[in-house]
Amino acid sequence: MAQVNQGAPGWMLPSHIRAYLWALLSGVLFSLVFAFPRLAESAPAVAWIVFIRYFGGFLMILPVGIYYRRQHGRIRQSGLVGHLARAGAGLGAAFFLFYAVQVVPMATAISVSMTDGAICLVLASLILKEKIGPRRAVAVAVSLAGAIVIIDPSVGAITASTGTLGALAALAAAVFIAFESITYRYLATRESALSIVLHLNGISALIAFIVALNFEFPKSIGEYWPILFMGPLGALGQLANVRAYALQEASFLAPIHYAGLIFSGLIGYFFFAEIPTLQSLLGMGLILLGAAIVLYVKAHPRHPNP
Repeated sequence: MAQVNQGAPGWMLPSHIRAYLWALLSGVLFSLVFAFPRLAESAPAVAWIVFIRYFGGFLMILPVGIYYRRQHGRIRQSGLVGHLARAGAGLGAAFFLFYAVQVVPMATAISVSMTDGAICLVLASLILKEKIGPRRAVAVAVSLAGAIVIIDPSVGAITASTGTLGALAALAAAVFIAFESITYRYLATRESALSIVLHLNGISALIAFIVALNFEFPKSIGEYWPILFMGPLGALGQLANVRAYALQEASFLAPIHYAGLIFSGLIGYFFFAEIPTLQSLLGMGLILLGAAIVLYVKAHPRHPNP
């Protein structure tokens, strides 16, 4: 007989199913966030896109924070340094990834950015002094090999091809995403998810606005109105992601993270007529294989070194 969670209503789905659904919703929302700049007739500078994304997210979350504070008192928070580090990493990822999805197919940009898991292992070893082990080293090598295949097998085309620059930008975004993951590990044990999301969107919007002032201000809202949806959708995606990780461990939800590649591929195919090349499919396959190795190692650890 199937077990039912104590204290949960009889009609409620099991926690692991709800966690998967929240994670899937998050993946769909973030895939849409990166699609909206390409739906605009004339997108503004990337700096303005990033500002609109985070300022819209801040406006979306702020009423929730005000309501929570009135109902429960002060929101648990630690300090400003961690938030500045995470905002900086998040902004770097946003700048590079928003550029990448405008010059290369969405599935290509998202798949290259998904090397963040492998890069995070390297950074965790360098910064947090975590041991990688030979099997995780293989996962890192396979994922990065997939990114290299996608970027371009011809080194001489790196500076001449806009598509290659876009793939390189996605790889740079992966590095920043990996840094962001490490800072999130630090913050998640010290303050509430609501505080993290509020600070991330607020600080990032302020920094992005300062950077955006160096570029031409968007004149006609009619040309870029789809971009206005990025902020609310991004904030909802963050909340859905937080809800998923509140129900299940990260290792359980990690495979759903890579479902974003499927969503991005479908959006690119149906809305932008993007058909991946064999080279891109090979690179995506290697990246997914590297991710699968990471998940296998996590589920079947060896002692003392995985």
